Amino acid sequence: MACKKDKSAISPVTAAELTNYYVALERLDEDGKTKYRALYFENNNGTINATQDGAGGRRGQAVVIENNSFRFDLGEETNGTVTILLLTFEKQNNGKIILKSLTNEGTSSRQIVHAEMYATTSVPDWAGKTFSRKSGPASYAPYIKFSADKSMYVFASSTTELPQFPGYAIGRSVGFKDDRAPSKMFLFVPSWKGNAKENVLVDTAPVVATYGQE
Repeated sequence: MACKKDKSAISPVTAAELTNYYVALERLDEDGKTKYRALYFENNNGTINATQDGAGGRRGQAVVIENNSFRFDLGEETNGTVTILLLTFEKQNNGKIILKSLTNEGTSSRQIVHAEMYATTSVPDWAGKTFSRKSGPASYAPYIKFSADKSMYVFASSTTELPQFPGYAIGRSVGFKDDRAPSKMFLFVPSWKGNAKENVLVDTAPVVATYGQE
């Protein structure tokens, strides 16, 4: 008698598969200020590492998957309690991996507002591109421009200004950072909260904004 395949069986997600994805995260810090964070995965000589990048900070650790979940230690303490990000993944029938849930373990003082996971192949082309402000303070420049070699940028008042400030791409070009004071991070997404016109999440610590291509 042939055994039927258990349709409820969970397809395992491996650490290596996560290198094809990255997570954009919006959270509140302990002071209630909005922060954007990038979480991406890289293969370093056979070890899969996860890196969380933000304006003014970076933290990494090796990826260990248990029951399709991964715990990332943020290295942050509130009243002696360490904050852990718990990410749970699901592999669909077509092989695509989705972020099923993302929660805090240890403290609720740093609230998660929103998170989305994308394939690294969906990162918008930002080399040599200009993006216009979609949300954020009116004091922010109306445009951001990046150089074709992804090494310079500028907050511009017009589309004719040239990139002049140094920075560097992070992950598989999922973001861009300028670590000069004040630190800035730009995270590139194909869409944000369902809006395909929001393609750059900007965190200049402590102010955030979104920009997009026309």
